Order: sequence, then C-alpha cells, then structure tokens
Amino acid sequence: AYQYTKMNKQSALVLFAFQRYSSFQADYSVIEADFLNLPIWAKNSPDGKLIAKKIEGIKNGALGKAVSNFSQRSVTGSMVEFVNYKGKYILLDFWASWCVPCRKEHPGYKSLFEIYKSKNFEIISVSLDNNKKAWQDAILKDEMKWTNLSDLKGQQNSVAVRYGIQAIPANFLIDPNGIIIAKNLTAEELSVKLNQLIK
Repeated sequence: AYQYTKMNKQSALVLFAFQRYSSFQADYSVIEADFLNLPIWAKNSPDGKLIAKKIEGIKNGALGKAVSNFSQRSVTGSMVEFVNYKGKYILLDFWASWCVPCRKEHPGYKSLFEIYKSKNFEIISVSLDNNKKAWQDAILKDEMKWTNLSDLKGQQNSVAVRYGIQAIPANFLIDPNGIIIAKNLTAEELSVKLNQLIK
C-alpha cells in the first residue's frame, strides 16, 4: 500500500492505499509528509480530513502541550467538561471494554485512585466503545469508580481523534496547569510518577 501511494499519486485508489498504509501507524506524525503529497481531492475528502485531524491530534498530545477544554457524556448521563478538573493531576486514559491490555491496567489504577483521590488526583477514562451496555458492564466489573466518558462513536471518539489516539491503551498525565507531563504510563510507572509529584 505504501509503494502504491508513492508511485500512483494521481490514481483514484491512492487514498484507499494511503488509508491501508496509515492504519498500521500508531503515531500519525510519521505519515504527515506523505499525506501532504496526496492530491488535493484526497486531502479534502471526508476520509482525508479525518486523517488530517489525527495528524493534528498527535501534535495536540505532545509533551509540554496544554490540554484544551472538551466535554463528553459520562456513564451516568451527565455532560462533563475537562476544565472543571483543572488544578488537579489528571490521568486522561483511553480504553475500551474489548481491549484486554487496557483492562489489565485497571486494578493498578483502582489502587492508585484510592490512594491519591483525596490528594488532588483524578482519572478521566474515555472509552472507544460503541456498545453502551458493554461499556457500562466493563466499568462495573472493573470497579472503575472515577470519571468515565464516551460519545459511543468507537474509534472515532471526538476526544480520541483530537489527540491522535490510534492504538489503546493510551494515556496522558496532566499537571494542575493543564500541561501534558507524561504519556502512555503503565500503572506501575504511574505509581512512581505520582509518588514523586504528590507528597
């Protein structure tokens, strides 16, 4: 697919080939140069615009970047805004009920949440589910007693797209000023980090 994209830039199939190639990239920043070389019609198509959003999302999720406000519906049905949590250390976690590696981290998150929830720490888990019952059942089974959000659009979840999430589990550790200070921490790594940051 990559070779086809490079050799057939004016083909009607170039966008399809590019999508096949890019779908194997966890980090969309590596495809930006090739994307910019696609024909204008491909870049301006709905699929092309989605790829552009994911490329921009990688930049939004870089270390040192400020997290802009977003809102999404919680598992209880209320709308939640990120800005309401500013002033805390936040783990912004991306997962799904069907993601086994994601759910293996939940016991560790649960322990850390119990230790640090009264010490200016919050977890916001954004699900890439599109099945509401599966999402709700997983939250109950894993005893995820922190903030759980989803728009039930699967991998097109608006927050996931904004931050270029292409593979899960994925997460960002955000400081009280809303700045990303670490990425993709395991529960063990998060424990070390929180022990350093929160006394």
